[in-house]
Amino acid sequence: MFKIFLTKRSVNEATDFYIGLIERAVASIGKESRRISHINEIANDDIVITVEAKDFVKVQLFKRLNKKINWFQGITPEEAVMMFNSRWRKVLWEIFERITLSQSALNLFVSLEMRRHYKTKYGYRGGHDLIVPCYNKHLSKESFFIKEKYTTPSFVYAGSLATWQCIDEMIRIYKGVEEQLPNATITVLTSEQDKAIKLLEGYGIKNYSVSFCKLEDLDKELSRYKYGFIIREDHIVNRVATPTKMNSYLASGIIPIFSDVVQSFKENITLEEIIRIDPGDTNEMVVSKIVMFEKNKIINPDTLYINYSLLFENYYNDDIYIDALGKQLINL
Repeated sequence: MFKIFLTKRSVNEATDFYIGLIERAVASIGKESRRISHINEIANDDIVITVEAKDFVKVQLFKRLNKKINWFQGITPEEAVMMFNSRWRKVLWEIFERITLSQSALNLFVSLEMRRHYKTKYGYRGGHDLIVPCYNKHLSKESFFIKEKYTTPSFVYAGSLATWQCIDEMIRIYKGVEEQLPNATITVLTSEQDKAIKLLEGYGIKNYSVSFCKLEDLDKELSRYKYGFIIREDHIVNRVATPTKMNSYLASGIIPIFSDVVQSFKENITLEEIIRIDPGDTNEMVVSKIVMFEKNKIINPDTLYINYSLLFENYYNDDIYIDALGKQLINL
């Protein structure tokens, strides 16, 4: 049996879908899987799946002979420095990563850039890995045909207000857009509503709304908007990532305005109906791109849906990854 070893911090909205893909891949080869939270639930002939290098090392200490698979969600040592400025966490996670990369029977990466990073940093040789990007939504056709969705410049941001989300830069960009497009609006969907209001008012934003949207209602809410912000710093953490926010926006028929620093998006997302923020662009340049797009680009919902559908067939496609993972699991 395949045992998926999870801790409380392991499962959230983003990871649950990915774990579900693994479970479906196991089922596709006629095998069974079960989510577990205790090492003593692992039998000697089980194949163990972990979703963090730290958990892999923990299982390895007690169940050394079991074959194991690990999903690398991100490059945690670099995240520790970026988000917490913690050098000791960085060193500790580097130990976890090095052990996991060398001893896992199969490594699941979210991008080719992540694999390249591990080859450069640790001398990882590859040969026992698979690329599966992070995503958790399927394309919603009805979201493309909301009345007057693409006729007014409505902007949305959904998520936390953490520093690495570059919220201040996003608001500064929107402020410039609002000054040139007086009918523009921005909606911030977050649990940190008081903080969001303070930020928006601090920048003098006029046409805004702030609210919290329950997870089960988020897709319907997102479908109302034309543009969505995904602003990121040009940093190795972001270059190897595949942010689920991109998938969420595209699935809802939203035109993403995003920092073109995610290597996997460079390689796989070639849509014309997107607004790329190039490294080195000033906020004024970004504002100009958005305003020019809004004034000159006429969005045909039928065409947009067809173009997005092609992306979901080739990049956000469950069947592709279930089949590829199933073949790897058979080999184990």
